[in-house]
Amino acid sequence: MKRLIVLALLLSTLLCSEGPVFSQSYIADYSVAREEVLRSIPVDFVDKARSELVIAYQHSSHGTHVSRGVFGLQDYKSGDNQLFG
Repeated sequence: MKRLIVLALLLSTLLCSEGPVFSQSYIADYSVAREEVLRSIPVDFVDKARSELVIAYQHSSHGTHVSRGVFGLQDYKSGDNQLFG
């Protein structure tokens, strides 16, 4: 039974993957996420993220801050409802 479960997990992992991903890891913390950096992101990139990005965030009660932060982007400054909304 254990072998069957392991085999099923392995097959589902292989079938769900889109192939190897070659990229550099990059960690952006609070020192990078400055307003001038965020505003320098091209609109095309924001539009692509808006259409392709899927956020699934499982959290405890204090984790709602992440969700509220994402949804609050559109109200950040005047005009941001077009860029981030």
